[in-house]
Amino acid sequence: MEKKLKVILDTDIGHDMDDACALAYLCARTDVDLLGVTTVGGDAWSRAELVSAVCTSMHKPDVPIFPGLETCILRHQYQDHNPQSFVLEKYPHRSDFPKRKAITWLSETIRQNPGEIVLFAIGPLNNISILFQMDPEIPSLLKAFYWMGGKFAEYDYPTFTKKVNDNVISTATTGNLMEWNAAIDGLSTAIVFEKDIKTFRSVGIDITHRVCLTAKEFKERLKDKLPPILSDLSDAWLDFDPTDSRVLTYHDPVCVTSFFNDKICEYTRGNVTVETISPKLRGFTYFEIDPDGRHEIATDVNVEAFFEEFGDTVEKAK
Repeated sequence: MEKKLKVILDTDIGHDMDDACALAYLCARTDVDLLGVTTVGGDAWSRAELVSAVCTSMHKPDVPIFPGLETCILRHQYQDHNPQSFVLEKYPHRSDFPKRKAITWLSETIRQNPGEIVLFAIGPLNNISILFQMDPEIPSLLKAFYWMGGKFAEYDYPTFTKKVNDNVISTATTGNLMEWNAAIDGLSTAIVFEKDIKTFRSVGIDITHRVCLTAKEFKERLKDKLPPILSDLSDAWLDFDPTDSRVLTYHDPVCVTSFFNDKICEYTRGNVTVETISPKLRGFTYFEIDPDGRHEIATDVNVEAFFEEFGDTVEKAK
């Protein structure tokens, strides 16, 4: 029997639907041993319950789950609640999680499996930074570290229309200076990027923003392939989307699927530095190309390859 890949997921699941999609994809892969999931951000316990609901829906009810850190370093926590917790009323889930064990569990598990674990982080890096500070040897014990976060190039959001006081306006905005996962706790982001990891890859929002579906495209192309919980979370985001653009963007699953399918992302090697001095710019990510650099960032994405990989894998496990 082929040995399964050992994986840990660190997630701030609970805002848009993409964290749940990335988790479902990992649950669906028959070649993955999902050792456990840690949550990060405010209301971490509720986020853990949502992880359990997704895992249960994907026929993996016993995946270990650990609520993680809710605080940031030297700043207020802006992700203070879990708006997608409404699905917990509908879908079975566990609530019996260990308290205050996330960081020690990460350390112990990685140490028990040196060089074997791929750690996917698809949220702010609070848990990971404290892990690396508490146990400085951990980065060298990972097989690979993949993070969905950062912004490494300019991009434009899609143009959309919005009705305001009976006036229809067209809006197109340039991508924000900061990326959410990097900026929530910029000091944690900086701590992680200072560590040496054998394979350290980041998929920034300048790449993931290209991988999206309108409400119509979602219904025609992907909705029927998804388990009901992902369909419900996707519909809720389309109803909630504060931009009124009604677009589903698959930030986190692009990062995760790119490990398993090298047709999805192209990576460029170099060095990432993170702004820490300016309070308003903490978490701003800079990238410089260097063939001998410590980091790799995604510099292109094959949208069709992603949807084929993600949709087909999740559909088979429904």
